[in-house]
Amino acid sequence: HEQALPLFEQLVEQDSKSYDNRVWLAETYRRLGKKDEALKTARMALELNPRSSFAHTVIAEVTNPVLGQWSQSDSDTSWVHASRAVECDSTDGHPWLLIWGEAIERWQPALMHKALRQLVESRFLTMAALAYGRWMLRGLPANAVLITNGDMDTYPPCAVQEVEGFRRD
Repeated sequence: HEQALPLFEQLVEQDSKSYDNRVWLAETYRRLGKKDEALKTARMALELNPRSSFAHTVIAEVTNPVLGQWSQSDSDTSWVHASRAVECDSTDGHPWLLIWGEAIERWQPALMHKALRQLVESRFLTMAALAYGRWMLRGLPANAVLITNGDMDTYPPCAVQEVEGFRRD
């Protein structure tokens, strides 16, 4: 990401009207932990393309307090932008990750289930990830509790339980 930063900064400098360059710069800033720059740049990208799922997702991630404390962290801002991201492009799986987490936090079961279905339908969760989720659940005793450690060992088993009805116990 550090190597990409000067390249995206140069592209934005050369063509300040390019939405793509600006939103990728915002994402690069976000991944480097430069939240102020990421937020400012993503908002500028939205000025160029108000229907940008990607720019809304960057803002949702930057402001999500679960993903890191920051002076501008705010779960409501994150929620609004994640929701706008899926309104702009419901086939983009990435914002559905944020929607799922927020739906759990706000206890909205119908939206939790929809988010998991969208993660599968959008193919954000690959066939291999879903197979891994089935494998994780398959060997557990009845009514076991599975403790996971991160995104890709949490989302797939939850998705196969919800979408496929596999091991709902």
